[in-house]
Amino acid sequence: MRINRWIWWATVILLYLRTGLAADFFRSSEENDRKSSDDLDNFNSTKIEPDKPKTAKELGVKSCESNQDCVHDGVCHRGNDGHGICMCPRSCPAITPKQCGYNYRTPSTCLLMDADYRSKYDVKEPTCYSRKCVCPPQFDDVHVTANQKPLRLNSTLLPTKCDKRDLAVVARAHPSTSVSKGIDVTLFCCINVDPEGFIDVASVFFIQNGTIMREATSHPFAPRNGLARRVHEKYSCWELEIKNAQTSDSGSYMCRVTASASDLDVTDTMQFEVKAPRQIKNLTVNPSERDAIVTWESEGGEDMAIDLRLVRRTDTRGQVVFSKDNLTSPVSIKDLRAATPYTLFVSGNNGQVPFEFTEHFTTKQKRPFPPKEEDVRVLNSGSALSCEVEWKSPAEPNGRITKYFVSVRGAMRKSDGSLTPDDLPAAVEVDKRCANWDGDENTSKHNGINPIDFANEFYSCKFGPLKPNRNYTVTVWAENSAGRSLPAVFHKNCVTNYAQPDMVETPQPLLSNNHSTFSLTFPQPPDDINGPISCYYIAIVPLPANVSLDILPKSEEIVMHSFSKVFTNNLLPSSAEEKRFFAYIAESYVQLPEETTIGDGVRVSDLKACNVQYLSRYSSEDLALRRGLKYTGFLIVRVDKEEELNRKDVRNGADPNIFRNLIDKSVSPTSRTRTASPMSRHLRQLHLSGPAYGYSAYFKPILLDTESSSSGFGIFMKIILPFLLFLAFATGVTMFFVNRKGHMLSTWCPLFTKMTSKDVVERTLLKQTFGAIPVDDLPTEYVVRHRDTDFLFAQEYESLPHFQLDTVASNRKENAIKNRYNDIRAFDDTRVKLKKINGDDYSDYINANFIKSWKEKKLFIAAQAPVDATIGDFWRMVWEQESYLIVMVANLTEKNRQQCAKYWPDEQITRYGDIIVEPASFSFHSDYAIRAFDIAHIGECGPDVIPNGNGVEYANVPIVKGQFANNSRRILQYHFTNWNDYKAPECSTGLLRFMYRLRELPQFNNSPVVIHCSAGVGRTGTFISIDSMLDQCLAEDKANIFEFVCNLRRQRNLMVQSLEQYVFIYKALAEWHMYGDTDEDVRDFEDHYQRLCASNRDRAVSFNQQSSTNGSISPRVAIVSSRESMTTSNGETGLEEEFKKLERNLTTPLSSNFAAKDENLLKNRYEAAVPFDKYRVILPPTIGHADSSYINASHIKGYFFDYIAAQDPVSEGTAFDFWRMIADQNVTTVVMLSDETDWSDVEKYWPIDGSGTECHFGSERNSVNVTCVSEEHHQDFIIRNLSYSMKDNESMPANQEVVQYSYTGWPSDSIVPKSANSLMNLIEMVLQRQSSLMGSQAPIVVHCRNGSSESGIFICISLLWLRQKAEQRIDVFQTVKGLQSHRPMMFTRFEQYSFCYRALADYISKTYR
Repeated sequence: MRINRWIWWATVILLYLRTGLAADFFRSSEENDRKSSDDLDNFNSTKIEPDKPKTAKELGVKSCESNQDCVHDGVCHRGNDGHGICMCPRSCPAITPKQCGYNYRTPSTCLLMDADYRSKYDVKEPTCYSRKCVCPPQFDDVHVTANQKPLRLNSTLLPTKCDKRDLAVVARAHPSTSVSKGIDVTLFCCINVDPEGFIDVASVFFIQNGTIMREATSHPFAPRNGLARRVHEKYSCWELEIKNAQTSDSGSYMCRVTASASDLDVTDTMQFEVKAPRQIKNLTVNPSERDAIVTWESEGGEDMAIDLRLVRRTDTRGQVVFSKDNLTSPVSIKDLRAATPYTLFVSGNNGQVPFEFTEHFTTKQKRPFPPKEEDVRVLNSGSALSCEVEWKSPAEPNGRITKYFVSVRGAMRKSDGSLTPDDLPAAVEVDKRCANWDGDENTSKHNGINPIDFANEFYSCKFGPLKPNRNYTVTVWAENSAGRSLPAVFHKNCVTNYAQPDMVETPQPLLSNNHSTFSLTFPQPPDDINGPISCYYIAIVPLPANVSLDILPKSEEIVMHSFSKVFTNNLLPSSAEEKRFFAYIAESYVQLPEETTIGDGVRVSDLKACNVQYLSRYSSEDLALRRGLKYTGFLIVRVDKEEELNRKDVRNGADPNIFRNLIDKSVSPTSRTRTASPMSRHLRQLHLSGPAYGYSAYFKPILLDTESSSSGFGIFMKIILPFLLFLAFATGVTMFFVNRKGHMLSTWCPLFTKMTSKDVVERTLLKQTFGAIPVDDLPTEYVVRHRDTDFLFAQEYESLPHFQLDTVASNRKENAIKNRYNDIRAFDDTRVKLKKINGDDYSDYINANFIKSWKEKKLFIAAQAPVDATIGDFWRMVWEQESYLIVMVANLTEKNRQQCAKYWPDEQITRYGDIIVEPASFSFHSDYAIRAFDIAHIGECGPDVIPNGNGVEYANVPIVKGQFANNSRRILQYHFTNWNDYKAPECSTGLLRFMYRLRELPQFNNSPVVIHCSAGVGRTGTFISIDSMLDQCLAEDKANIFEFVCNLRRQRNLMVQSLEQYVFIYKALAEWHMYGDTDEDVRDFEDHYQRLCASNRDRAVSFNQQSSTNGSISPRVAIVSSRESMTTSNGETGLEEEFKKLERNLTTPLSSNFAAKDENLLKNRYEAAVPFDKYRVILPPTIGHADSSYINASHIKGYFFDYIAAQDPVSEGTAFDFWRMIADQNVTTVVMLSDETDWSDVEKYWPIDGSGTECHFGSERNSVNVTCVSEEHHQDFIIRNLSYSMKDNESMPANQEVVQYSYTGWPSDSIVPKSANSLMNLIEMVLQRQSSLMGSQAPIVVHCRNGSSESGIFICISLLWLRQKAEQRIDVFQTVKGLQSHRPMMFTRFEQYSFCYRALADYISKTYR
């Protein structure tokens, strides 16, 4: 026993001496190196060459012989030079996925080392090994912070290594190696390798002063939070906790590590000191309005440096506004808020002594800042318009606000020159709290708004009714006991569009001399104060002589129809009984005539007719009138709402959602006056955005004399008309007989013999046809056809022919197994014929047809998706037709139904018939995947490569990789994954982006392209149609969609299988024309951003479009009616013009009916920021609540991870709903972007008192308990680890964990964050955490005050960041437009749009350069 003790002491002494000698050796080495470095600098002063990345040999990396030399999960990888290097998962950067392979949603590749690493070191890139990503060792020291998990350490650690022989250790202390007495200290012994299976728990210990051995209190093998061991985390440290440090704890501490499987023994020593603290006295604070002076005295005579932290006490938790260390008396604290309570916290000179001094004080009062503008919008209640004004308390109230004053004043937007007073709309009757102040100080006592009447510091008032053609400016003041603030003039206005006149005078009838017509006079044109009138329509109602006007509906409610239909209906006896009468449009004018005659078929000379139909469907028909009838009617006035209003208002900050701009086509006149010329009225008729109509009352009825019985018309009615009716009846009976006895007719008459395929084609083409559409008219044509639930689209689609050509090969029973669907057959004339195998007549069949694109620019092969029996035939077709590209627009399984057999291998080389298929590469993206294969034909690889035969022996034949390289072909498969069967994609962005990539490929333009969906007709035909019509648009500036689809159906039956797909062709082409290709390569993004930021003033822009040689699509610079070159001189930047394109939308906004229900109104903070019904988050039902499924939150489709954009809770009830949503969606990550100072205590859904506290939401039956496990404060965000438990959900495990990231770098009065870099760092941290949750499909919840503004920016940048990582492509415009389609009020301000561009440009500049 004594001998062992002597041996142990001798070992300790030798280690201590060796450590000292090593330190001296390294010290002398550093001096020599420093001298050598100085000499080298002098030598290279004349010529400096850039450093090249160092190789593993140059870095002195030990060469490994096998995986035994490497740490746990490590692999010995040999390079081309034979030098082996250990690689392991632990050395990978944070962005590298943990897992790799095929069964995960993340890409299977392991990405690259970061740019800084690759610039300094030329070592093996990360690779995938045993479904884990392994990386080369690190060579740079790692800096960790005290808030970084799992360590509580602020120091530098050794770089991570993967070779066991590189074992090293470093000793560290936290918070410092010199602390005051009584402080808790943690000593760390950190190694640079993974200890699993290499270093035991007891192999690491601390030795104090060379004699006292102290065991570690924590080690990497211990579980963390009772869940999992920490051994495989980034850093492996043994910890020694010293509670209440005393002087006896001072001294030297040696950290010793002994490897159990080898003779490695490493140590490191540090000095640790415990000293007594000092005190201060007589602390004094002297505050003013904006400043405070802090003074104190120090014990011992010498000035003592202390730490000060000033907290603004405006809410429960407070806000730190000043924090500095090592200060000496006196200290001046500036930029404080007036009339605000503060608490000053004082600590020791280095922050190691608990707070012992606090001082409370309040700054003096002053006049408040102006109120903060929140939003202004026009609301339409159905009966009237109102202006809703929203504002917040001043950024610095400087005391208690006692009153607010609001002024809403409406001036004429387009005036006729007359003096019209401004309109001051009153507050709506339902809101007694608000008043509109006219600026008169005498009325200020009565027109002030008391803030006590509002629940929180958010204020909203509605004023109305608003008058048309007005621009209402908004000004708000705040007032406290010190005075009234400066006015806050809102940047956004309430702008009302044109509307129908308030009154339309009734025309006066006059009887003509011939008693078959009558005249109308118009005393005075309607007043156009509400907007310029573009068209006048004269509506006529014929009635029997005994019908009274009292039974007619109002003039604005009567049904309009054609001339013939009106007479047929109105003269029926039942029409009077049912009070069902129609009217027709007799005449229309762009200027109102003084007098006109109805029934003569002659228009008033020198007056032009309207070139737009009433309600876009009823034309004027001034035909001859019938005698013996009574006629009445009315005047209709049309006022077109001005499109340029939207563009102008958005530039001035008005809400773009006030009037939805569908298309940007017409050129509006520069002036709008009551005496407008006919030409200006004609131009206004081109607008298609929902005109307003005004109606006069019915004019006094006039009766025309009855006709003579001997008149020609009477003879026609009595003799000829009955004969014609009898003839029509006889013809109908005969045709019915013919259809029932068709075979008899074919015998009697050779004209009715069976028709050939050619006859069927010629007969089919007799259907109605539709012509080509100019490119500029595509948006307009889509809007017109889309009305009335796609009525015109349905009419056009039903006119497409259904060709019945020969399908003999498909009908053979021997080929039945090769057809996926019975009704999808391949026409014999265009089918693909394979080479026959061994003389088998049926082996040449595959369900596929050759398809010619527009003007035969490309050749497609439209095929059905392979079934199990045709996979070999499919690859044989690819080989024989020399196709190098496969386009797949279906998924293998959709709605639990197989759509396509998996005809490609993932890893192993596979033989399909006579074709060998070898996987080469693959990559996965949000909407599509790209795979590459090398294929070879066995017959061209020699007779003995693979024996013939089937069964087990054939399947077990080994295939050596690369043995067919000399005879193989590289085949690309582009697989679009976001298109459900028989329908159309939800939006065109993904498919157009997919098509842009294809059109850049030479394989797409120069060789046959095999394209298939499931049946090979619906989605396949739609894809080919869009691609071919793009070619026609680029070449001829027009698209003949109807004609091309007809030609498609002549080559393969049922191409474009549904109405939705046919509509989508129009939509995709229209949106391509409206928006262009905004997708940019990462390498070009910075230059693209700089070009957009440049002003367009006096810069010539050409709008001519040409197709490039490879078939790619040139971006549409802008959308104008003229195709000629033009010069833009509006001074706007390209970025501003691109932002305005977001207003253009072909579809109407989605409904939000559920959010507008009475029981849900109080759950919304803002009336306009509510979820669309289609995308809202639906909560599970709750017992005891009639309707508990609503929460103000929207689903957002992400790239790899989905999102939920949610509004901040408004009450304890909605906070409970917030936790119900988290539990139901299995959310583990929450991002909060609103300023915590804006939250009231009842809105907060987390414990407000910090770590270790709890809070409770809900009722006794249904509730949730939330615990704050920990809280970490960083520079720009706070990380809270929360744990919750749902009482009513027994199936859910208790204590579910959620991490909340609270971003503090976004002031509540700022549209965008203070720093793009800080927001980008937060996004990276959130996405890294989400990617580490393997197998989790839970969305990320992102919430802000309205759920749209800040959340939209965060989600947008997240999507852009992920896509540029995966695809090296960036498309800000389409990403923003996609977000706007999922939730209202996203990106309503240009600053938000510009910030996304700037954030990505800054990130790319730092990352790629």
